Amino acid sequence: NWQAWAVLVTLICTLFLLFLEKGPPDQLMLGALALLWNLGIVSTSDALRGFGNPGLVTVGALFVVVQAVDKARLVERGARKILGYDTTERMALLRLCLVTFVLS
Repeated sequence: NWQAWAVLVTLICTLFLLFLEKGPPDQLMLGALALLWNLGIVSTSDALRGFGNPGLVTVGALFVVVQAVDKARLVERGARKILGYDTTERMALLRLCLVTFVLS
């Protein structure tokens, strides 16, 4: 069935482009949807119905949060505070274990 192969190739290419950060995720995903729509695999009603899915909205919101955390360098700051600047590997591991113990 050629439709299944087209979806598989589109999915693999889209994930590869997302992994390499070749464009904004929303544009890459919309491009994949447009391709499948133009091939007649996805109908217009199915394509539009997917945007009303709460899971999609949640993933989209998480992309915004991840971009904000990345821009603010919060992970790097937190890692430096937890692991320290001038410590041995053993001390960094101990600090990481203690933080994990407290947060879990």
